[in-house]
Amino acid sequence: MKPLSLDRLPPPTSLILRIPTRSARLRLITLLYGVIVLLWLSVDDSSTTPVALIGSGLALIGMSLWVTGRYGGRAVAGRAALLAAAGAGAATGLIAAIAVAALMLVKTGLHAYLFPDYPFGMMIEMLERAPLWALAGGLAGIGLLLARWALRTPTQPPRREA
Repeated sequence: MKPLSLDRLPPPTSLILRIPTRSARLRLITLLYGVIVLLWLSVDDSSTTPVALIGSGLALIGMSLWVTGRYGGRAVAGRAALLAAAGAGAATGLIAAIAVAALMLVKTGLHAYLFPDYPFGMMIEMLERAPLWALAGGLAGIGLLLARWALRTPTQPPRREA
């Protein structure tokens, strides 16, 4: 078996994350997502899957708006980019758990039935999972950044001139 060659690895300076600026497309996605949330609030549903997806999307859009608004146009290199991706992912996961519980509370309050769509215990259990959601978000942030670098980095070995 042939040993792994380190010649194929890109130099550390080529691993740069360029944070995009806020675009009109992101604003349009935010407006459409708001319409989806309003439509979901009007439907009688006690399943946790839709609220978890909607809360996660809400956190993802919120973090995207904040990051592109505050840090848009900047470049972050190497290890700092990995730490930033992990931190942003962890914050997104934490916000997602809180957003899911808040959406459950809002929907339960709007419908005001004798038997709520989402009991209080279910909301508390969702908040108890916040550390795991933060861990999953941090790992997802690192994974997405590494995948982005892998797709943009050439995999051909450098040419050696004789």
